[in-house]
Amino acid sequence: MSKATRNSRFSQPRDELAEVTPAVVRRATGRKGKGMQAGQYIRRQFTFYPETLKDIEAFAEELGVAEAEMARWCMERGLKALHDGERPRTVSIEKVTLVRPTQIP
Repeated sequence: MSKATRNSRFSQPRDELAEVTPAVVRRATGRKGKGMQAGQYIRRQFTFYPETLKDIEAFAEELGVAEAEMARWCMERGLKALHDGERPRTVSIEKVTLVRPTQIP
């Protein structure tokens, strides 16, 4: 459906997606929080080091399973270690930032 503007004799196409609110998207897709349902799983996006992805790919091929299944197993294994009391080493880093000139009295 088109909508003519006052100063134009030609119709302007309506941007129907601009009318879709986040609430409408959540109702339509069933999204209630972060991620998106993918079967029994919730889809999320994480970033990995290239060598980690190569390892996941190699082990998945060796075991004859999908890379996603291998990645989930590794994640579950890591979470079990955390639940069992293992903790990663951490390093404190001081972050220095500039103060905006408009914030200086």
